[in-house]
This record gives sequence, structure tokens and C-alpha cells, in this order.
Amino acid sequence: LSGSGESMKTNADADPMLAPAAIDRFARYYLGDRDPQAPLASPVFADLSALPPMFVLVGSTEVLLSDSERLVERVNEAGGKASLDIWPRMPHVFPLLAGLIPEGRKAVSDIGEFVRGALGTSAVN
Repeated sequence: LSGSGESMKTNADADPMLAPAAIDRFARYYLGDRDPQAPLASPVFADLSALPPMFVLVGSTEVLLSDSERLVERVNEAGGKASLDIWPRMPHVFPLLAGLIPEGRKAVSDIGEFVRGALGTSAVN
């Protein structure tokens, strides 16, 4: 919620879903007078050790791209296991569009594969 990622500027005009000004406004509504860099508000500033494996999907034009990159980097630096999959020109939460676009279906399939691998299972029953 700090809005401090570089892509908040570089992707501001390219992101079809999220606008930095709207994110800032809603963050202030949510946080009130609290620090937007507090660990519970912005996980990139938190202690990220001892988390389970993490799989992050993000669109290349999202304002949250650099936050996603920083989060994955910080988890890995803390000894965790996180991977990042950057999808060209996909909007925020594009896997929710699985019923409409092939990229969404592929992303949901990739999520399932990641979860099965993390749980040590080979198939869904």
C-alpha cells in the first residue's frame, strides 16, 4: 500500500485496471494515519521468512509489476521459495478471466501445477 514501486510510475499509463491515484486514495482510506510502509500494510517491508512456497503472476503492464518483483526477491532473500511469472500485456487478476481468454486458462493451469508441486501431489482427485 506504499505505492513505492517503480512501475507505479512507468506503467501508470499502460495499466488498464489500476490507476496509481486510485490505489493511493484507497490506501489512505484503509490505513488512515498509519504508515503505508508498515509490514502489515505493505508486505515488501515485512519479515518474509518462514513463508510457504509462493507463486506470483503479474502482467507486464501492471502498476504492481515492480512490487511483485520486489516481493519475490525479498522472499527468496529471506530463505523462502518464491517464483514470478510475468505475462505480456495481461491485466491485473487476469486468471479470473479464465472463462474468456486462453492466457487466463493457462495461468489457472499453472497455478494448479504449482499447488500440486508444493503439496507433493501429482494429480487432482
